[in-house]
Amino acid sequence: MASIVRRRASKLWTAFFRDQNGKQYCRSTEETNKKRAQKIADEFEAAGQKKRTLRATRRVLAQMHELISGSKLEEVSCRAHFKEWLAEMGRQAFGVAWLGA
Repeated sequence: MASIVRRRASKLWTAFFRDQNGKQYCRSTEETNKKRAQKIADEFEAAGQKKRTLRATRRVLAQMHELISGSKLEEVSCRAHFKEWLAEMGRQAFGVAWLGA
């Protein structure tokens, strides 16, 4: 089971957890609330105990982000991001006519 410790002169909780091979890790939860810090520590350990695909890892990270920050993580594909960036750069550098719009 994951554990949490608050180090001297710090308001933040630190998580200690093990992966599937038994290796111990120490990570800051960036949290001052003890209950939320324990939930984060448990999520760290659960993520470390399982072999996950990239998609599953992203899902866990998105859930942890929402738990910590209270806001959902926006998912944008590379294609959509690049298309938006290219459109903006075209408007800035060459005007709207450059993109054929």
